[in-house]
Amino acid sequence: MRACVTEHLDKALEDLKLPDHPARLFDPIRYTLNAGGKRFRPYLTMLGCELAGGDPMRAIPAAVSVELLHNFTLIHDDIMDDAETRRGQQSVYKKWGTNDAILSGDYMFALAIEQLDRYRNDHELDKERFGLLYHTLLTGVRTVCEGQSRDMEFEKRHDVDIQQYLQMIGQKTAALLKTSIELGTLVANAESQLTLNAGDMAYQAGLAFQIQDDVLDATADAEKFGKKIGGDIREQKKTCLYVIASQRLNEQGRKELAEIYEQNQVSEEQVQNVINIFHETGAIREARNLLESYYRNSIERLEEFDKIEAREKIKTLLDQLRNREK
Repeated sequence: MRACVTEHLDKALEDLKLPDHPARLFDPIRYTLNAGGKRFRPYLTMLGCELAGGDPMRAIPAAVSVELLHNFTLIHDDIMDDAETRRGQQSVYKKWGTNDAILSGDYMFALAIEQLDRYRNDHELDKERFGLLYHTLLTGVRTVCEGQSRDMEFEKRHDVDIQQYLQMIGQKTAALLKTSIELGTLVANAESQLTLNAGDMAYQAGLAFQIQDDVLDATADAEKFGKKIGGDIREQKKTCLYVIASQRLNEQGRKELAEIYEQNQVSEEQVQNVINIFHETGAIREARNLLESYYRNSIERLEEFDKIEAREKIKTLLDQLRNREK
């Protein structure tokens, strides 16, 4: 089904029929949507619909909404992180400039919300359920913004603990996976408890996904990863690895690690030194144990659903995410 979903999603994105002018507004959007990506969030939306007993094709507008929303956040994140590349090519703000990137991202946000209007006259959804679609999407957006703000705040702090880190990634990353699957269940008119359970399952997977990103940033094969290893270190991100390592170092070690993260520019030698610290303190090993725990939690919650076919598709997706190398 994954290939079929991607085909339908690509068609729906093409059907947005973005104008040619003004080019500085619409070219960055086309550029972003054509750059690919894993697109497991919209796939999760469609699987959420199937998990609730609905036709996954009915969830296409909601899935497109999620994909647009996700890409909007990436455009703005790259500006805030001063990231030069995204998905192996120039980031939008590096190619078009900050002002055009902000405006194109804002337009994508509007498009994402507009997609839900396709359910306005859907005879299978009552007024309350239609309203819940909007509420769920906008709650997800607010939560992601809070998470991004915490992430930026952490760049100037050296006292971040593991619970604060988990709260941050829960908002910045896991919340959008939760929103994705919840939208699918709502389209299928699911009972509220099923929606809550599906959201929790996806949230656990989202925590694992972000911790895995942290680990890959320090351990992945650079060619498979698609970008330079140690990007989080250069961007002074307080990842799971940094938090765990800081807790395990003595006072002098913590001071030396913090000093590297305070520099305006981190050398390649310093990046490697930090990665060595992550290995030596056991931070990488503990992070891997933590992400495996969250993936297990997600799969255990998945087993509670009675739609076996949809359940197996989601499990396959989770396995693919867990085994990824980029």
